[in-house]
Amino acid sequence: MRNRNVAGAILYRSNGDILLQERSADAPRFANKISLFGGGLKPDETPLQGLTRELREELDYDLNSSIDCVPFETISYVIPENDESGLYHVFLVKIDEMQTLKLNEGKRMFWISPTTIDNLDFDPVNKIIIKQYSKSYPRRNG
Repeated sequence: MRNRNVAGAILYRSNGDILLQERSADAPRFANKISLFGGGLKPDETPLQGLTRELREELDYDLNSSIDCVPFETISYVIPENDESGLYHVFLVKIDEMQTLKLNEGKRMFWISPTTIDNLDFDPVNKIIIKQYSKSYPRRNG
């Protein structure tokens, strides 16, 4: 089984809404699934360095311009159908609502309330993470 460490961001606004992406049909993993922004870490990167690079690649977003960026959770994952396991480092990133984001990867991006995510077709790992966030959502308002 291949080891792949990943960093992802729950990008959220002051009202608690989160930014998600629908992956493209030709994505190497989880085509057409809903997920957070982020991706695999390079061997020499820390999770925060990897996340900074991924957000720049995927959204033209400069993590240094975020209002707040804090670790949320690190989970160990196994995805047998991909013959893959590793650690997923997730950060909470509060962004300035005036910040312009440009989608560079995936089909589309959209803002959504964590209370309305039940019918979305998430990849298996992101589904767990978003459920964790949605449990604490009422406390994150603001």
